[in-house]
Amino acid sequence: MICGGYRETGSEYTNIISQIRLQGYELTDIIVKEVDLNVILINYIVNVKSFDPIMNGKYRVSSLWVKNDEKWKVVFNQDSKIDY
Repeated sequence: MICGGYRETGSEYTNIISQIRLQGYELTDIIVKEVDLNVILINYIVNVKSFDPIMNGKYRVSSLWVKNDEKWKVVFNQDSKIDY
């Protein structure tokens, strides 16, 4: 996973995200592309409102999902803050 320009394992990324105290969020510009029957690419923008002002703002997120044994799993995720 890539978060804020740094590479983390899935469990490290989960730990980072789980500590963000959200006041709210909004997803926009959602694009879902079927690469094949077992691979999906999802892109969207999330506007975050957090109790921590550093986390506030818009982020572009891309996630690659793969279906294996009838279960979907994120194999890649990247988010980058959008500075306007």
